[in-house]
Amino acid sequence: MKTSIRHLIQSVLFVKHFRHLGPYEIGKTLGRGGMGTVYEGTVRAQADQPQGERVAIKVLNPQFAMAEGFRERFEAEIESLKKLRHENIVRLFGYGEQDGILFYAMELVDGPSLEDELNAGERFNWREVTEIGIAVCKALKYVHDHGVIHRDLKPANLLLTDRRQVKLSDFGIARLFGSNQLTQAGGLLGTAEFMSPEQADGRLVTNCCDQYSLGGVLYTLLAGRCPLQADTMPEMLQLQRFAQPEPVHAYAPDTPQELERIIMQLMEKNPESRFPNTAIVARQLEAMLHALSRPISADFEIVDPDAPATDSVPISLTETIDGSQHERASGVPDGASNAGPSNADVSTEATQPTARDRFTTVEQDERRAQMRRPHPSPLALLQIFGLVASLLVIGLVGWYLSRPPTADALYMTIQTAAEIGTDVALGRTEDEMRDFLERFPDDPRAAQVGDYLEDIEVARLDRTLRNRVRRSSSGSLTPLERLYVEAVDLAEKNPHLAIERLQAMLQLYTDGPPTDVGETTSDAQRRERCLKLARRQLAQLQQQYDESVAQQRDELQQQLRRAVAMQATDPGRGRAMLTAIVRLYGDKPWATEFVQQAKGHIDAKNAGRNKR
Repeated sequence: MKTSIRHLIQSVLFVKHFRHLGPYEIGKTLGRGGMGTVYEGTVRAQADQPQGERVAIKVLNPQFAMAEGFRERFEAEIESLKKLRHENIVRLFGYGEQDGILFYAMELVDGPSLEDELNAGERFNWREVTEIGIAVCKALKYVHDHGVIHRDLKPANLLLTDRRQVKLSDFGIARLFGSNQLTQAGGLLGTAEFMSPEQADGRLVTNCCDQYSLGGVLYTLLAGRCPLQADTMPEMLQLQRFAQPEPVHAYAPDTPQELERIIMQLMEKNPESRFPNTAIVARQLEAMLHALSRPISADFEIVDPDAPATDSVPISLTETIDGSQHERASGVPDGASNAGPSNADVSTEATQPTARDRFTTVEQDERRAQMRRPHPSPLALLQIFGLVASLLVIGLVGWYLSRPPTADALYMTIQTAAEIGTDVALGRTEDEMRDFLERFPDDPRAAQVGDYLEDIEVARLDRTLRNRVRRSSSGSLTPLERLYVEAVDLAEKNPHLAIERLQAMLQLYTDGPPTDVGETTSDAQRRERCLKLARRQLAQLQQQYDESVAQQRDELQQQLRRAVAMQATDPGRGRAMLTAIVRLYGDKPWATEFVQQAKGHIDAKNAGRNKR
């Protein structure tokens, strides 16, 4: 008891005292969790990173530094991240210890997690889920090939950059192949809602566990709820071992059968019934996407937050086996919760270095490992010389094959992404588009590529506007952008009024003078993109509205005929049906013709009754 109190006091004093860790200046607190705290840091002086670069710094809470298992788990997380350099994995920059405090610096992702998006009311269509699944599969294949099992894959650990790139984070309980410590078979570590049956049962953990969790994540993104629901941890573990989730299409009717089949195979209770590896999963998802994709108008379905809830319970994705609850700050790996900066987080003076202070970058670690390797013998040098010569030949061939792509090759890549029909797919070729326009400005296809690039900027603006409104930061919106957001918010409840608002906005601002005499070029581009976004949204709403009206007109016409026919056999019932038509559709402009007919039949019947 006294030891715990002493550690807690040391933790508080330390947090109040430091403002630098290694080469980083400590900024605001990004989040706190059960094991550590995450701060925003800025590079002061570090050869391997640009000065001023922002990073996320995870610090092991001092009271856990000497506790059994915590230090080892934290160091194991560092060992896992040191192995991994992939575009879809949060990158480790360096690690160290200062005054007995363990910490490491990693890539700072400013965007939300998939759990943040779900909790904010975002819903993902099957194409978007497929794109996410492909990216995560490739990251997991890389992880598994480097001898690491993540073991805690969930929406909270999948972060989105501002370009909607998925980043896998939080390797705090990852297991290294061959390791016999910490998280070996029999240890229950992970998040229950996405835990594989073998984890829940304490059996041997393999990379198939990550496949099961991936299936649960894809199911949740489509359905807006976890595959299995339980009130307590023991109940959830029992369900993971034996229960089967409801079909995905029960919550997401548009889900293709092939995608549902893949998800269900990922979530097979028997690990041997899942896929041999996630590369195969990625290939099947890509094949399905290319076979089924067709142009669509948007990647996300915007759900009215005031709409009635489904029969699912609220999403709570972060309960861990030890019973602790974690919330994550946007851009911070799971295991840390939102917490604003306070006077207790950043001090007024730095600590004095001690003999134990150290900081090692990943690059320095690699160089030291190379220096510890034995020097080769003369025979080995000869073999190396032959190898170098071979590599030189291969390099020349590779150079020839890796010359800058031609205009045709670049355009084919861009056009293939455009045919998939999602902003995410198109956004992945943004670099190719800029390369095409820079190197081939006179190409006849440059105008089309420029239009694609402008579509990416417009889609990015749409996400930015929605995120600002959802996070109550709409104060930075221009009047035009505010009008757009207000119109789109009406789309679910009153699409006809939303269309009228968008039409009026375009009439007011299109081809008119700048809203401000001092408008800059950047402001003008922002205004034009908002107008283009409004035109695109108007076209989409108008098409949906016309299709809905056509369907409703057919149905209303049939009901009107039934009501008129009913008047001959059951006048009271017929009159009631005609009156109902007037009440239900009297305020709808498209139904005016039918409403007038219904009123005419009612009046005619009344007139006939009066004559008698």
